[in-house]
Amino acid sequence: MTPSQGPSVPAPSGVLSLPPRPELEHLKNQAKRRLEALRRADPKAKLSAAQFALARDYGFSSWRELKAHVDALRASSIEAEPVTSAFGRLAMVAFPVADLARSRAFYEGTLGAEVLKASDNAIDIKLGDVRIRAYVHLGEYQRQHSGLGFLVENLATKVRAWRDQGVAFNGELREEPWGGRVITIRDPDGNLFDAVDAAYADKMDTHAGPTQQAVEALEQALDADDAEAMRALLDRFPSLMDHIGGQWTQPLLHRAAYAGHAAVVDLLLERGFEINKRDKNDNAYALHFAAEQGLPIAKRLVEAGGDVHGEGDVHELGVLGWATCFGQVHEDVAEYLMERGAEPHLFSAIALGMTDRVREMLKQDGLLINKTMSKHEHHRTALMHAAKCGRPEMVELLLGYGADALAVDGAGQTAMTFATN
Repeated sequence: MTPSQGPSVPAPSGVLSLPPRPELEHLKNQAKRRLEALRRADPKAKLSAAQFALARDYGFSSWRELKAHVDALRASSIEAEPVTSAFGRLAMVAFPVADLARSRAFYEGTLGAEVLKASDNAIDIKLGDVRIRAYVHLGEYQRQHSGLGFLVENLATKVRAWRDQGVAFNGELREEPWGGRVITIRDPDGNLFDAVDAAYADKMDTHAGPTQQAVEALEQALDADDAEAMRALLDRFPSLMDHIGGQWTQPLLHRAAYAGHAAVVDLLLERGFEINKRDKNDNAYALHFAAEQGLPIAKRLVEAGGDVHGEGDVHELGVLGWATCFGQVHEDVAEYLMERGAEPHLFSAIALGMTDRVREMLKQDGLLINKTMSKHEHHRTALMHAAKCGRPEMVELLLGYGADALAVDGAGQTAMTFATN
């Protein structure tokens, strides 16, 4: 079989069958996945071995022969299909608007359009057979882009044919975070509109799961505190609200709170993120992580219904303990939490220098002098904690109640070690 024979010659029979219009990029991805499987058995396996195995499964003697067959099918498709037949039904029309509520009232209330989907910054409506998206556009808008997006079968092939015919594009063929494959076309007057791969049509009105590109875009939006980019992704893939990731495999709100990303925190709260959701590693709320960092995000979370107590975390410190016992003592956070009902325990009271409170605790329970922190803090004693927090008055108080100055924690450190540091 040679490329010149094209699609008139059927592909050899194999375990797998090629689709009518196979994409080489898809086959390359298949080969990469096959390589991963091969390397589980042989870490030294090479991509060429995976490509050969895949080609044989499709009934070809080599990867080169499979590639030649696919190239022949593409060439024939370009020759067989006139350019005028490229465009399918209209995907959508997008209008920038200044007042989303007013626009919704007009389309839904006045014209009787059906609202297909709504978010805080956009609505999708059905007007006749056309899907219209009205969205809030901030900043200057030059209105060069028409907002039109047309579905095109076999977009990559069409782009090559259009390019040969001198069609101008605004940028290159791209994978959008919402899952579509798109290229923007520029007409002779500079007006812009999109050609969208028709494969996206099957996803437009379904609840398909997020693509890998969408997950990567979500991670980038979170790192950059880009709430608008995240909003668009969550509109397209609502299940991304449950995404777990980052170094410590945490929910979105926990990560945004710890990073101090107020815009993303506000967006997640606005969209109803479970405020007292616990993460897997620390069994902690997002509020625990916010309290460790400072007051602004902590206030946002408390005002949204966050539990100021937060008992049950693996550090056994509660929210107030996270605000006071990890590195910096956030007195403003502690004051705010206590005003809302948080009760200091021995270790948070020591960190805050609450001498009278600690003395009262020790009077009520003499055994409390021997209480240690969790294993994650190497079972540090109260005396060690006072030394670490730089509280000489607490050190003196605890010694007066019989604290063991020579005790050693799980890391082999004594109170003197912390005092010296």
